[in-house]
Amino acid sequence: MSTHKSLYKYNHTIGMFNLFGRGFYNPVDAALSSEGVLYVLSRAGSGMAEGSPKRVTMCTLNGDYLGEFSMGGTDDGMLAWPVSIAVSSDGNVYVSDEFLNRISVFDKGGHFLDKWGAKGSGDGEFESPSGITFDKDDNLLVVDSVNNRIQRYTKDGRSLGSWGQGG
Repeated sequence: MSTHKSLYKYNHTIGMFNLFGRGFYNPVDAALSSEGVLYVLSRAGSGMAEGSPKRVTMCTLNGDYLGEFSMGGTDDGMLAWPVSIAVSSDGNVYVSDEFLNRISVFDKGGHFLDKWGAKGSGDGEFESPSGITFDKDDNLLVVDSVNNRIQRYTKDGRSLGSWGQGG
């Protein structure tokens, strides 16, 4: 029998199951802004149908619903198979998409700003970008899954190099 006490205990639940609006549908990642906004990435359904409930939900840690943005599709600002989400120091929201092989950028209110990336193995190209995070210098690190590497970018998408290899 373990005498170890848990450092964590349940506090409260945020959100609920919901295809659209308040709540989440297959949440796969979350990021917290310096302003206390929680961005939850939902990757719902198996298809890439336009208008599917793939989206980012905005709420507070107290569970107050602030809105949502994006939806399923392949156009600018849409998500086909989103995997990870990160927030930069200036509050912009970045989402990696394995199917579209790109990073999409939104402002803190969810308005589409930019995208970069294309399928391939060269600098600035991806083959299933997955996990993303910002380093201490506010550069975006991207796990380029199939290419077996980590790529580093400025916030505006300029490649700063990569490292790693298959093994």
